[in-house]
Amino acid sequence: MPTREVDWARELITQLAEDRTATMLHADLHFGNVLRAEREPWLAIDPIGWRGTAAFDAFTVVAKTTPTRDLAGLITRFSHAAQVDPELAERSCHARAGTAYLHQEHVGGEWFDRDVLLALISGTSPPRPWPR
Repeated sequence: MPTREVDWARELITQLAEDRTATMLHADLHFGNVLRAEREPWLAIDPIGWRGTAAFDAFTVVAKTTPTRDLAGLITRFSHAAQVDPELAERSCHARAGTAYLHQEHVGGEWFDRDVLLALISGTSPPRPWPR
């Protein structure tokens, strides 16, 4: 992964670690963990339960999609719904995509589509072709 992307991710991760926001986060929020419910129109299941800015949850919402989706549009829609700064949500997606990409490359596994991760890391669509 290019040094520039690693540096951007490291900078934001450091910033998020210092965030003292008291909001309880789902931390694994994606369309597979949101169900139609009886008592409420929607129910989020399987939370991890972290504390911090809601911008952190933008990554799992956006990353659990297909590479052909408008990723920037998904980040913007999430930001408005969660009432968070769209730039912070975009930077959170960038940083978390970088860590997810490195984890998948190091450990193996396919938790997230590689093309989606690369698009989020590079901020482009379609993603830049990086060697495996």
